[in-house]
Amino acid sequence: MRLLFQVRLLAHRLQQTLAAYQMLARSRRALAKLSDDQLADIGVSRVQAQREADRFFWQRTKSRPKVNLQRPAPVATSHKSVSLGL
Repeated sequence: MRLLFQVRLLAHRLQQTLAAYQMLARSRRALAKLSDDQLADIGVSRVQAQREADRFFWQRTKSRPKVNLQRPAPVATSHKSVSLGL
């Protein structure tokens, strides 16, 4: 039973890793296709974009932001009655 759990966990981690690699490769291809104006809009030079696009899919950027995949906390709302004065 424990072995089955470990195999499933390993398969899940492998699937997550392959999906992350696929997304990274797709993002780098898209970055390489951006025009100079589009790159300027996001604050990236052509040289920086090309350097990132030339990396292999398994190479991660050193200063990549951490992405929070958790659902955001619900926003507390106030239910005050509003008089429309009609």
